[in-house]
Formats: sequence, C-alpha cells, structure tokens
Amino acid sequence: MTLRRIVVLLAVVGCARQHVQSGARPPRLENPEDVIVVPFRSPWIVPALPLRTVGSAPPARSPDGKIEDAYVGVAFVVNDQGQVERQTISFVDERGPLEYRDVVCELLDGAVFAWHDHEPTRGLVFKSFDFSDPQKHAGPVGDLSSRAQIVSAYSPAKLADWVETRPHCRFNSQGR
Repeated sequence: MTLRRIVVLLAVVGCARQHVQSGARPPRLENPEDVIVVPFRSPWIVPALPLRTVGSAPPARSPDGKIEDAYVGVAFVVNDQGQVERQTISFVDERGPLEYRDVVCELLDGAVFAWHDHEPTRGLVFKSFDFSDPQKHAGPVGDLSSRAQIVSAYSPAKLADWVETRPHCRFNSQGR
C-alpha cells in the first residue's frame, strides 16, 4: 500500500467517524468542569418556589387499593439562574413503584431554585422525595450525603460518565 493510499484511507475513515459522531445525541452533562457538587441538604440552594404538584400522576396503589409508599433519590444540575438542567435528572436511589419516577420528573420540570450562602454557579444537587406516610416511619429516609460525598471526588470526565449511565426522566421530543 502506498503512502498516498494510506493518507486517503485515513482521511475517509476520519470523515466517516466525524459524520457518525455529529449525529449522536449530545451528552447529558455538558461542560462538567463547570459543575460543583452541592453537599446533601446544604443551605446553598433551595427551591425558589414550592415545587408544583398540579397535574402529577396519582400515587401507585397496591392490589388491595392502598396507596403504596415510595422514596426516590435524584441528582440533577441547577444552573446559575436556578433552573434545572432537565437532561441531567438522574435517579440514584429508590424504593417502591417506578411510577413515582414520573412524579419526580414532573415536580422538577420547570422547578426554580435559588442560591443562598454560595455564589450562583452550576451545581449538582442531590434531593430525596419521600412519598411515605410519616406516621409509619420513625426517621428520615433517603440520606444521600455519602453518595454526594463520593461523587464530589470525581473528575469532570468521571462525573459526566456517572450522569450518563444513571436512569433518567423520559421526556419526549416536545420536552415533556
């Protein structure tokens, strides 16, 4: 094989590879080097408004008609304007019916947060949603502090991979 053929072959392979990559879905976490991990239950960031519950799916019921308890732990990026970067909503822990994932997605869709005690930035927030009867459970569930601490040590590339591999909300092409 001549040098000219090798150069042409490399050019063709490079163009084909670039074409395949350009049609790929964008990464869920863009610019991970700009993201900090917010400590779990930190006062740095809080909902600016109560999370809306209008239109949320009805709670799952057991075969005997009782509402089933559930817990869903998520991580998601909030930008410096306090908006949730929807494509980053990642499920990190849960128990109970999977229908509650959709409820959490609806709660976070359009949610606005406010930065307090920290300069606004892009932050990965860990939040737990408990759909259990408080009369049945003695203590809080869903402590994600150890998970947040582990993730805070990740390099930007590893953080992007971690977000990419987690289960996510199912939004259709219209964004819902």
